[in-house]
Amino acid sequence: MRNFILLSLFFLTSCGSGDRLQFRNPGNASITLNSVCINAQPGKVLSYYLLSSSVNHYKKPIATEDNIKKTYPDTCISTSLQSNAKYTLIYILDNDKYRLEFSVDRQGKISPGGR
Repeated sequence: MRNFILLSLFFLTSCGSGDRLQFRNPGNASITLNSVCINAQPGKVLSYYLLSSSVNHYKKPIATEDNIKKTYPDTCISTSLQSNAKYTLIYILDNDKYRLEFSVDRQGKISPGGR
């Protein structure tokens, strides 16, 4: 019984970090309160992105697109970022998976880091 409980705890703790392991490359974006623009070199193809926030506990994406073929300079996501929140952006650029975490403080200042 003890082994079952330990095994269950292992699965519960590891499930929440699944995308964190896949999207481990550090992302790069230009961020304003109205848009998030993924920095990409010309010719690189953006095929997926998902932007989530602490405002809704990262449960429902703020913006997401899959099976796309966007290239620079068409790599911007129009959004309205809220103050006093943390954000996570995961995306696939030329089949490489990236993660970018940032936060917006009460004054609207954007800083790296999140969660």
